[in-house]
Amino acid sequence: MQAHSLIRFVLNIALLSLALLHPLRAGVKCESLSTIRLFNTTITTQPIIVGSFGSITDLPPFCRVVGEIRPTTDSQIRFELWLPLKNWNRKFAGMGNVGFAGSVIYTQLSSWLRRGYATGSTDTGHRTSGNGPNIDAVSFALGHPERVTDFAYRAVHEMTVASKALATSFYGTPVQHSYWTGESTGGRQGLMEAQRFPADYDGIVVGAPPINLTRYWPGQLDAGLAVNIDADHNLTTSALSLLHAAVITACDRNDGVADGLLEDPRTCTFDPSALKCASNQVSAGCLTTGQVEAARRVGSILITGARLFPGSTRGSEPFWGNLFPGGSPHPVAISYFRYLVLEDATWNWKTFDFRSPADYEAVLKSESRLVGLNATNPDLRAFRRRCGKILHWPIPSIHTRRLPYTTEPGI
Repeated sequence: MQAHSLIRFVLNIALLSLALLHPLRAGVKCESLSTIRLFNTTITTQPIIVGSFGSITDLPPFCRVVGEIRPTTDSQIRFELWLPLKNWNRKFAGMGNVGFAGSVIYTQLSSWLRRGYATGSTDTGHRTSGNGPNIDAVSFALGHPERVTDFAYRAVHEMTVASKALATSFYGTPVQHSYWTGESTGGRQGLMEAQRFPADYDGIVVGAPPINLTRYWPGQLDAGLAVNIDADHNLTTSALSLLHAAVITACDRNDGVADGLLEDPRTCTFDPSALKCASNQVSAGCLTTGQVEAARRVGSILITGARLFPGSTRGSEPFWGNLFPGGSPHPVAISYFRYLVLEDATWNWKTFDFRSPADYEAVLKSESRLVGLNATNPDLRAFRRRCGKILHWPIPSIHTRRLPYTTEPGI
């Protein structure tokens, strides 16, 4: 935990302690939560909501709290906390984001609210530009390093501390247990919490986390570059289906059972060149020379002799199209490079080549500046000492080679 985060945490705990000792602060009404003092935090409350919120229906009555936290002068972390008026289970649930975040996840708040949880979500310090994966998803980062830190880990921690303090004041009794659930970015956020702020949550669901963003997005960009060289390199849906069928045929029995699944893809050494078209063969039942090159590159991304990213595992070929929609780099990968790696809003991905020493050096240089995005610290002993639990599941197409976490006996 960085020094300034520790100071804010201690101050919030001190203010919360005062709130609990003050008779007017224990079990306060919903509309009075805006008077609760939290460090660098502004709180507003909305009228009690019954039945529906926007298009979300079948909601129990709850107190909706909207807050904004400014741990730095350039921060603007928005969050919402939903507090059930009845049948609170004395638990708090934090909700993870997706992509580069930028919004409160209302569908998840409603789901956990119905189960009796006080539940919170944050936009991680910025608002999304447009809907879905887009070329401006990371535009918030340009010229705003503190907002990058907010997105990386600070916003979730700040939201969690503030939400539990407000829930304690509202109910007049402390939160007994806290849980985090998230997939993709939400999974990475969960690991960040366990690594950096082990006291925040008792249990964490870590779904499909891209834990090493400074290599994950370069890997995604390179996959898109690999299939975009020319039409001969494009890995079409039919080409990926052909490749997948050949992988299953070659490696399905490695685990002793022919069931169409690879229990351990690491044991599969199938080489796409086995499908290379002969000189007189049509490409419908084989791969072109370019497709073989692209498949090898997506499966094991190597740059100038060094491994840029582990690549996608054998057996996950039907999902590879998600890495290069339309045969081009993923738009968020482009956005990551434009606004974070190269810090140039006019950058054109078609001019980039990882095999160029200058371009590759730019990626390596950015890593030291952006290392805070990565949830790669293997030491979870502090979280384990609190008896914290992690439920972790990966997406096989992109999260295949795991960093081993510290599991020595007695820690």
